[in-house]
Amino acid sequence: MNAFFWFLLIVLISWIVFIYIIPFVARIFLRRLAKRFQNYTEKTQHNNNKPEGSVNIDYGSDKPKKPSEVGDYVDFEEIKDK
Repeated sequence: MNAFFWFLLIVLISWIVFIYIIPFVARIFLRRLAKRFQNYTEKTQHNNNKPEGSVNIDYGSDKPKKPSEVGDYVDFEEIKDK
C-alpha cells in the first residue's frame, strides 16, 4: 500500500507540473523574448533615419587582395562522356 501511495503522489505532482507550471514558465519566457525583439526592432528603426527608397553602397577596402587571400586554385581536367 505504501508503494501505491508514492506512485499516486508522483503521478499527481508530475501532472500538476506538466499541466500548470511548465506552460506558465514558458509563457513568461516567451513574453520576455517578445519584449526583447520589440525593443531591438524599435532601436534599429530609430537608428536608421535614411529616407525611404535611398540606396547605400558600402565598398570594401581599396587595396587589392593578394592571390593567396582569394582562394585555392584547383587544377581540373575535363572528362568526355562516351
